[in-house]
Amino acid sequence: MEVTYEPGLLRTMLCALLRLPAPAARAPGRLVVTVRDDREIWERIFPDTKLRTVHWIDGRHLVEETGPLQFVFAVDANERGLRFTSIACRFLGCPLPRALVPRVDVAVRGDERGWTLLVSIAVPLLGRLATYGGAVIPVR
Repeated sequence: MEVTYEPGLLRTMLCALLRLPAPAARAPGRLVVTVRDDREIWERIFPDTKLRTVHWIDGRHLVEETGPLQFVFAVDANERGLRFTSIACRFLGCPLPRALVPRVDVAVRGDERGWTLLVSIAVPLLGRLATYGGAVIPVR
């Protein structure tokens, strides 16, 4: 993955709090997905950090939980791929006011080898914190 942080100490601290990998032109990583009942546990393993999230479907939306935060995503699919757009966020199960909701946008395209993704993370007042993206190739 290529990982970039926007400049600023506060942005860098928030990226660390979110357990994002350090900025790198080519950050090696591994994704392990485990299915448990109606949930998927995603572990993203990088040399400097490990991020574990839990995913499930809630009505027409995808929910991704990381620590005390739950991000609610609208999912759009077409011939070009998938787009996940965060539309709400909950802290310890309570909805955050729209003015405090982080924004996460994800674009995914599949091909014969796997898929390519681009993730952008932004927060109110500070704007974009980081982006990361690259090829994800399944290993069997």
